[in-house]
Amino acid sequence: MHSLLLLCLLIPLSTSADEEVVVQMDNQAIEAATYRSWLYDRLGPQNAFQFMMEQAVLAVAREKDLLPSQEEVQATLEKETTDHTARMYGGDRSAFITALENRGYNLASWNRARGSQLYAEMTTHRLALAARVVTDDDIGRHFQQRFGEMAERVRIEVLFFDMYGDITEQPDEDVNTLRQKSRLRASTALEILEKTGAIAELAPTGDPISSEFVRDGYRLDYRRNVLGPEVERAVNSLDNKGDLSSLIEVWNGYYIVRLEGRTSVTIDEVRDELRAELETAPPTSAEMGKVERDAIQTTNAQLIMR
Repeated sequence: MHSLLLLCLLIPLSTSADEEVVVQMDNQAIEAATYRSWLYDRLGPQNAFQFMMEQAVLAVAREKDLLPSQEEVQATLEKETTDHTARMYGGDRSAFITALENRGYNLASWNRARGSQLYAEMTTHRLALAARVVTDDDIGRHFQQRFGEMAERVRIEVLFFDMYGDITEQPDEDVNTLRQKSRLRASTALEILEKTGAIAELAPTGDPISSEFVRDGYRLDYRRNVLGPEVERAVNSLDNKGDLSSLIEVWNGYYIVRLEGRTSVTIDEVRDELRAELETAPPTSAEMGKVERDAIQTTNAQLIMR
């Protein structure tokens, strides 16, 4: 992590593409061996290789016009900072800044370092997605994962009570106390739900589920292997629209789930939906690694690394 941040500091976030500090593979001023020695002396072998690999990826992305804009990087950085601050410091940005200062950063230096890191990550992601090929077999496997052997779309409503949600306010409380408080909130909500059934109205008093699959507030299409086996067992036990689960205990709190409905689907009905999901899913580590290896070969960076 520290070595990566060191590399990030070498690449200014605010510069334009034309002004960006990029090592040219055909640098006429420095012979490859001399340049390699200079990089190794300045950064060390591991960091030098990482630096050259990042530059190779940027060079390939530039040729393919896949570089993210500075506005996209800044927007991603701001969202990441906001989400992290909300999760770890209860939304108190001053507490986040203090934590940065304790690690030797100020907000500007952190934004510059993390922004440059994001720039490299987003570039690699784009190249990986551009190279991805989705086959009919991929779609078939994804259909089984999404809709199961019964081939049905399961629509549910969810409330999640995070036992660590208030930990920044009460940092000295032990795990048992946090769990008891979480269970009390969840139990109170369940009593109300059993009387009214209005789960969406209760959402502001609980903690919204933290999941990229959330759609339309707290309603979502249920997917296996996402919320954990405890939730999966509870969902499978709900048969009719409006059925409500009991409290579902997980490692970090409690879920309450209500079934909105089950609808049979065929693969042809959802083929385009599944293809779009597969084409835009975050790249795997294997895909990212292939991008980096291919970039090094394409730019002949291995000559400098010998």
